[in-house]
Amino acid sequence: MAFTMYFTDGKNIQWLKANNESKFLNSRNINLTQVLEEKVTGPTMKTRSIETTANMTRVSPTLIPCTKGYTHRAIKRLVPTFDPDLPLFLNRDFRKWKDFDRLKETTEPYGFKYHVSFVEKLMQALPGNTPNIMGNDMKCRRCVIIASSGGSIGKHLGSLIDRYDVVIRMNDAPVRNYERDVGSITAFRMLYPESATAKRIDISDAYIVFLPYKLSDYQWLYDVIKGKNPLKRIGAHFWKSVPKMFDKNVNKIRILNPYIHEEAKVYHLKDNNRPSCGIVMALHYCDHVDITGFSAYDDDPNIPIHYYDPELKKPRNTVHDWTSEQRYLNKLLKCGVIERDLTTTDRTNITYDPELCQS
Repeated sequence: MAFTMYFTDGKNIQWLKANNESKFLNSRNINLTQVLEEKVTGPTMKTRSIETTANMTRVSPTLIPCTKGYTHRAIKRLVPTFDPDLPLFLNRDFRKWKDFDRLKETTEPYGFKYHVSFVEKLMQALPGNTPNIMGNDMKCRRCVIIASSGGSIGKHLGSLIDRYDVVIRMNDAPVRNYERDVGSITAFRMLYPESATAKRIDISDAYIVFLPYKLSDYQWLYDVIKGKNPLKRIGAHFWKSVPKMFDKNVNKIRILNPYIHEEAKVYHLKDNNRPSCGIVMALHYCDHVDITGFSAYDDDPNIPIHYYDPELKKPRNTVHDWTSEQRYLNKLLKCGVIERDLTTTDRTNITYDPELCQS
């Protein structure tokens, strides 16, 4: 068992290596809080300090120790079926996957029943040997997921966000002109055809994680890759207008494994509505996960849904059950799977519930 120390000194918060900073500790009046972390079996959240967690929301992630495999161990307490080795992205060899039988017998978005041949055709249109998106598997990844809530406005979190190893953004939320609040760096941009309207400046350096919900989505991606107009395809249907071109290097496009949709629905949300998959993808990819911009309208209905659209207020529960998703996010925070909500400390002022935080 190992200990991680967090030290708070008024408004200036920093992580110190206790064995190297004894002079600093002896020379200043410091409020010391000790947070216990069990390296082998996962976080021991009973000892989690509510006060420290709240204070730590503005600490740079580079000053907090990174523990390889922390998120995987934490989520398995809630979801014992969680498979850290699940392929995150489709590739040309998906027929060889152990889960292929399930994919070919399940309709979109959880599989591609009746459309296996077209998905194979699409995968042939994407490069077979692309740079390893997973990077160095030995590197410990601190991730932050940026949602679009108007609660981000005025928080000035941009410089903090840009210090993470991996920044994940959702849909078409812009970056330019909002850098002070939401940062400027993007590692992954998760989108589907109806949300593929992000300006070129906002997606140029990011990997696109494509989220197919229906056959038309696979067809749209194939057409824009091939330089065809997807709107001319007979039978294509979308719930809003979609771009007929998508200016993106195909080497930086990935298709999310459809099983992530099912995992989010059945094992995480346990809900019949269509799930958002950004959180579940991060639980697979990252060693530590923080969030920001997730629906502050729970606390203030006057806060807009999107930081870039002040007129759009509280959403209706349509294909997404926002209430269910917020409840699950709060559970992940309460149980230490997601460690920090940068937008607000309210979610972290909570008491560990051993019954809630078991499967």
